[in-house]
Amino acid sequence: MPPEQIELEITESLLFDDPDLCIELLQQLRSLGFTIAIDDFGTGYSSLQYLKLLPVDKLKVDRAFIKELETDPKDQVIISMVTDMAKALGFSTLAEGAESAPQVEILRQAGYDMVQGYYYARPMSATALIQFINRQT
Repeated sequence: MPPEQIELEITESLLFDDPDLCIELLQQLRSLGFTIAIDDFGTGYSSLQYLKLLPVDKLKVDRAFIKELETDPKDQVIISMVTDMAKALGFSTLAEGAESAPQVEILRQAGYDMVQGYYYARPMSATALIQFINRQT
């Protein structure tokens, strides 16, 4: 499988164990064609200093900011701020943990590139995934 078809996800907390080494390794992986995503963004040791240095392609916003999105104005501000910042830095965005149509709509209006969560489907086996895709098309 070509590296361009593989997305590597790393957590924020892992990034900051040894930031210089992590940046170097991520640069190497990215130069080979891998896509790099920061998983659970916003719940670890978010450092904007390192965010501007990291060779990443995508920020995956943690579901902690999504689960009360319909009722918590602070979460709405945070998800908007994150997507605006990500777009300005050239990253795509993915929101994790959407469970309702109103959450998905808020995320769409905020400009998220992708949304995942139980609203669409629960985790499933490869066989179930093929059946799911066939039913959708």
